[in-house]
Amino acid sequence: MTPEYAMKGQFSEKSNVFSFGVLTLEIAWKLWSEGNISELIDPMISSDLSCHREMLRCYHVGLLCVQNFVKDRPTMMVVASMLNSEIENFLHQNNHLSLMRKLCWITHSYKQAK
Repeated sequence: MTPEYAMKGQFSEKSNVFSFGVLTLEIAWKLWSEGNISELIDPMISSDLSCHREMLRCYHVGLLCVQNFVKDRPTMMVVASMLNSEIENFLHQNNHLSLMRKLCWITHSYKQAK
């Protein structure tokens, strides 16, 4: 559930972006916490180092999608472009700290829910 919906009952065009980010991060977190993070990558291509960069790209996009403020989230069209490598360098230096805080919050929430 998006923060804006939980707090104010507002639905926005970026609510689906938030859901996509949550789903992406939940899958990665579940596999990582079970010690199966390598299952995210097809074994046929896992030796290719570029696929690991692509996996990190997916994490970063997922983190961008779950930002608290609607204005800070990308649109689904931008998400698709980032995942297709059409947009490079989408993580700016000043975003890293807030994104890492968000990941810590998600991790803490997930552990509490168990």
